[in-house]
Amino acid sequence: MKFFSNAGESEALARSVEDTNGVVIVPAFTGLGAPYWNDTCKGAIYGLTRGANRGHLVRAALEAMCYQTKDLVNVMEAELNEKITDIKVDGGASVNKLLVQSQSDILETTVIKPELAETTALGAARLAGLAVGFYSMDDFKEDSALVYEPQMDHDKVVEKYDRWKKAVEATLKF
Repeated sequence: MKFFSNAGESEALARSVEDTNGVVIVPAFTGLGAPYWNDTCKGAIYGLTRGANRGHLVRAALEAMCYQTKDLVNVMEAELNEKITDIKVDGGASVNKLLVQSQSDILETTVIKPELAETTALGAARLAGLAVGFYSMDDFKEDSALVYEPQMDHDKVVEKYDRWKKAVEATLKF
């Protein structure tokens, strides 16, 4: 079964539905890493009904990425004893605007995305240019960025994240 062929198509499919319709995906395809540290559990999909369609599944997969990030941010905040006020993202997944907005909503923090998605490659090229004297630090200016602010109600975030945690707990026990 084909879900989508490119990132734009997956975003359009996820946007074709208002929410996940109760579907939660725990993508533990090789177990779950931090903060669960269980390499034997398997991936799972919860909440499937006759009303669930491809859009709900794609949206649930995108949200799973956000919940996994929230799990890690929660650990970091606890260790730092400080709220993380913004997160910077880049890479291929950051091209999906719905994913980045969902990340901001679920983390309840500002997410900053450079207009150029592949900043890791840009950084490597800049460092190489600096190393051989092609560039100096004066050649670099602040790159323009898109800023995403949380739009989801706090109670809704808590409800959705609690559902995620229940799904992870069930997955760990399976």
